[in-house]
Amino acid sequence: LASKRKDAIQYRQASGIEQIWLEDEDAYDGIDDANRAQEGAQGVRHRYLKSATNQGTYTKAETNTGNACTLLPNITGPYTDAAAASIADMLLPLDDWPFGLSPTPIPELANIVEQVDQMALPDQQPVQVPGMSGPVSAGQIRNNAAAETEKAKRYAEKAEKRIKDWLTECQWHGKSRRQIDDAARVGTGIVKGPIPELKKHYRWGDKEGVQTLEIHEETKPVTKNVDYWNLFPDPACGENIHNGSYLWERDEVTKKTLSDLRGQAGYLDSQIELCLAEGPQTHEFNAGTALQSKNNEDSKYEIWYFHGIIERADAEAAGCDCSVHGDAYIAVPAVITVVNGYPIRAALNHMDKGSFPYDILTWKRRPGMPWGQGISRQIRPAQRSLTACFRALMENAGLSAKPMLAVLRKYLTPIDGSWEFYGGKVFEVDADADIRDIKSAITTIDINSRQVELLAIIQFSKNLAEDITGQPMLLQGQ
Repeated sequence: LASKRKDAIQYRQASGIEQIWLEDEDAYDGIDDANRAQEGAQGVRHRYLKSATNQGTYTKAETNTGNACTLLPNITGPYTDAAAASIADMLLPLDDWPFGLSPTPIPELANIVEQVDQMALPDQQPVQVPGMSGPVSAGQIRNNAAAETEKAKRYAEKAEKRIKDWLTECQWHGKSRRQIDDAARVGTGIVKGPIPELKKHYRWGDKEGVQTLEIHEETKPVTKNVDYWNLFPDPACGENIHNGSYLWERDEVTKKTLSDLRGQAGYLDSQIELCLAEGPQTHEFNAGTALQSKNNEDSKYEIWYFHGIIERADAEAAGCDCSVHGDAYIAVPAVITVVNGYPIRAALNHMDKGSFPYDILTWKRRPGMPWGQGISRQIRPAQRSLTACFRALMENAGLSAKPMLAVLRKYLTPIDGSWEFYGGKVFEVDADADIRDIKSAITTIDINSRQVELLAIIQFSKNLAEDITGQPMLLQGQ
């Protein structure tokens, strides 16, 4: 398992997608190398550097930009939000559901009813139906078909209502919107589900005249969001994670959360005790950050979830009941939970045929990769063009706002003894100066304003943003 995890981590790092994610997150937040001193450190997902000890404070990297303009007119964030909102409104309509269940026709029964109707047989007419021992009346065939159709319709309505209840309880709409937001920002949004989760329900009841609180436990399917930094598919999966042989999910838990797992069904208490005795170890992967700080006692444990095929003997050694797969299966689909290199839980995959309970939404396809391309990457040329022209406009405005002064210092002497310029400044002309006109010793230099030309390029960049993202400004408010 450790070897597979290492391969998955190295594959994703070598693909270059992590650097792309960092750049896309910076673009969404309006950060580049020029203004990073005001926003955060380079190559770090969280903009501020955190101290390795719990006594330290947050710091940020400082860079000297001189007199250059560092303002960044961020159009990437609004375009990304508008695109995500547009797709979410289409896929997740307000006060409605993007799916429905209806009964499918039964071909055999439909064919018999159709033949009876074509022959216009009266209800009392007996008909010999293939597969039945004796004849039945045409009316009975029609009644049975109508009853089966009504029964299927009633079952479909009940199933649809139950599914909607499950999705409402786990706040599926909100999690799907977050998935769309992630996909629009970096190209990849991930949800996990359905996964079983134990739910508790509290209800007051009357028991022999006494009001008592009843606690009911029930296992229900839920959906959860997964950070795209925490998913590591099989390097051989191609563009679909479900084509791979395995998949890893990373997360973090506190010491209390880990200790509370002792005694729960499926968890190996002896393995959890080993983890608690060791304490948090150095993480195999720090999500979205270049910092590799050594963990201390107050740090979180890094917990990994493996979905894939393992040897049947290994699964049974970890306490799994593999009898459901029969004796012919040498390998079984399983879910292994690992902390500090120790497997603390092993269970058979609850999904049909051992498929992975993850769904990746890609905004735009990347050939050969399961990760997509988002609005932040598509709008990148327009954003960079707009930023460069905007900063040039600001710097040009600063230069052209007031004139420069050229002074021959050997002919002039400031009254206050300072060469700092301000309104009402008084200079004396030296007595031995060989000039007749004071304008020969001090003059102004005007810098031409390029406002019209630069604003035209800025407007072109805004139009380019609409074209390359397919998000016209007119439709962003609709």
